[in-house]
Amino acid sequence: MNFLFDINAVMLTVLNYPLSYAEFLGTLFGLLTVILAARANIWTWPTGIINELFFFIIFFQIQLYANMLLQ
Repeated sequence: MNFLFDINAVMLTVLNYPLSYAEFLGTLFGLLTVILAARANIWTWPTGIINELFFFIIFFQIQLYANMLLQ
């Protein structure tokens, strides 16, 4: 389960870019949030919070603290 939050654990490579589990899940929940917001669904809020948590973790690990706080 630790591999979900480790940015060095590569899930797959897209155009020579190593995509971590946290980055993939953050992006996936971000896309889901946009789709749900367009449909005015109440599940926009929980998926948006999960999206922000994953990117908060990513920015913390790569020491981008200003971006982390913006999340």
